[in-house]
Amino acid sequence: TPQPTNVPTPQPTNAPTPQPTNAPTPQPTNAPTIVGETGRVTLSDTVENNIVANVVFGHSYTNPVVVAFVNTYNNRDTISARVRAVTSVGCQLFMQEPKNGAHPAESVSYIVVESGRNILKGGIVVEAGIKSSSTIHRSGENFNGDSVQFVEAFSSIPVILHGLMTHSNNDFMASFVKNIATDSFTVAMEAAGTGTNSNGEDIGWIALSPGSGSTSDARFMIGSANDGESDGVTGKGQSAHIITLTGFNEPPAIVVSINDITDTDGAWARGGGTSDKDVQEVYAEEDKIGDRDQKHNDEKFGWAAFEKNTILDVDTSAAVSAIALPCGDIGEACKDSNDCCGYCTGSGTCA
Repeated sequence: TPQPTNVPTPQPTNAPTPQPTNAPTPQPTNAPTIVGETGRVTLSDTVENNIVANVVFGHSYTNPVVVAFVNTYNNRDTISARVRAVTSVGCQLFMQEPKNGAHPAESVSYIVVESGRNILKGGIVVEAGIKSSSTIHRSGENFNGDSVQFVEAFSSIPVILHGLMTHSNNDFMASFVKNIATDSFTVAMEAAGTGTNSNGEDIGWIALSPGSGSTSDARFMIGSANDGESDGVTGKGQSAHIITLTGFNEPPAIVVSINDITDTDGAWARGGGTSDKDVQEVYAEEDKIGDRDQKHNDEKFGWAAFEKNTILDVDTSAAVSAIALPCGDIGEACKDSNDCCGYCTGSGTCA
């Protein structure tokens, strides 16, 4: 019987196991750090008639600072904007007259900034804070304010926006700043000639480096100037200070404050006759309680203009790209006071 021949069993060939290819893990993109926003609203009357704007912030903040400004001049009665009931998600914005009366509708701009110091996209250096004060300046007195030190010095004199963030006195009151330096300033309440009182209020302040350009794809202009002309509302030789705006397609959210006030009558910034995409006029407005004289010396105004509803993002790369506003010396040619360290004269030279 023939022996069976063992047929060799073929050895299985080990198919090579493919090595997994490590797919690159995408790096997370840092979400923008939002530290502020801007807006512009219309208020139809004063707080005495229970008219307030309940502003809901677009983002939540830890300790927001809010400063407001009346842009328009729809009535000759003196008026100022103020803030109260500030929370992490909103605030109440209102107008009040020194005589606590009614008032026609006005346009009001506001800026919200998180407390602390940041560099925004576009290279804007901003520091904001809240100073609790019981110090009041009254007409004819020297300006003795409470000192505020910046966390870090600015490279040049900053623009300071300021305003009251509480309404503890349930009466009119404004604010002033004085002695602005690169590392500090003084601030207090401004009663002027109104005779109003307060046991203490919170004063919000926002300090910004001057410049112009874009931040978060939105146009901005930040600057300060005096024009050499008296800035009162009425009287011979009095005229509104003109802030020239460029690059805006509609009226921006622009907040203006008097910086380094000089006239001891006391005053606050209030919009003049024009507030559009090209011009913001502004007065150093005095009250008319003791007398109706609203003459006022030339003052230096500081302003920050942003497109409405601009979101203020931190520049996480810390790349500075702002364009410094030109600052011409005495005798240099100028088109307007934005071109000068001082002001532009009628002959077209800086003074």
